[in-house]
Amino acid sequence: MIHSETKIVAYYRVSTESQQRSGLGLEAQRTAVADYVARCGAKVEDEITEQESGKVNSEDRKLKHAIALAKAKRAVLCVAKLDRVGRRAADVLKILDDSKIKVVFADSPNASHLENGIRAIIAEEEGKAISARTKAALAAAKARGVKLGNPNGARPLLAYQAQHGNEAGCAGARKHADEFARD
Repeated sequence: MIHSETKIVAYYRVSTESQQRSGLGLEAQRTAVADYVARCGAKVEDEITEQESGKVNSEDRKLKHAIALAKAKRAVLCVAKLDRVGRRAADVLKILDDSKIKVVFADSPNASHLENGIRAIIAEEEGKAISARTKAALAAAKARGVKLGNPNGARPLLAYQAQHGNEAGCAGARKHADEFARD
């Protein structure tokens, strides 16, 4: 448990753009962290939010920045739930072991290192189960004749034109080509 003088860096992660747009996943995480911080009387110094799959290596995510910020501020990294750190047990355990900061999970703030290790393995298995369920649901939909994927095929310009009209699509394509040429 942390105490009232403790500084907190809060880290929030959602996996998909639709989760980020809806804000529901982020809202639940913010509520969990805020409730925990209020119970302890601590103070949130900074918040880091990202939209990224938990399967992506933590070295390639904003989580690395959150850890560095917590180190610099001599703060505790507070995360709503362990699976928000990642879905790969090895990555989660590496962060818990190597980050040299205190990491606390709002849903289980008094969990031991052993318990967090077990929960990391369970989070990885749940990630695999989510993937299997999604693949099965897509296969079932395809078997029913549902057309999957981008309705405009793999051509993003056509998708943009369908959404914004041909004139805007052409302007977007020109802008993209100009940026490409500059680079």
